Amino acid sequence: MIERGRSMVTEIHNKTRDLDEHEALVALVAHPDFPSVRKHLSERTMAICDGAIDASPRDLGASMHRILRYVLDDIDSLED
Repeated sequence: MIERGRSMVTEIHNKTRDLDEHEALVALVAHPDFPSVRKHLSERTMAICDGAIDASPRDLGASMHRILRYVLDDIDSLED
């Protein structure tokens, strides 16, 4: 699951790096591997994915959309 989640984030990042945060979120939620990863995400990340709170825009100079970093952090925490 960890490798699948990381691959999913990488794939979405590559497709959305020139798009805005909302488009990255749409691509994330629509990804076929998202349902298997979803149950392992934190409350904060799920609130963003469900639209309960807005994802902040990407910081200037940041290499990855914030929502993708949140998902990746949650996936990485599973290894601990």
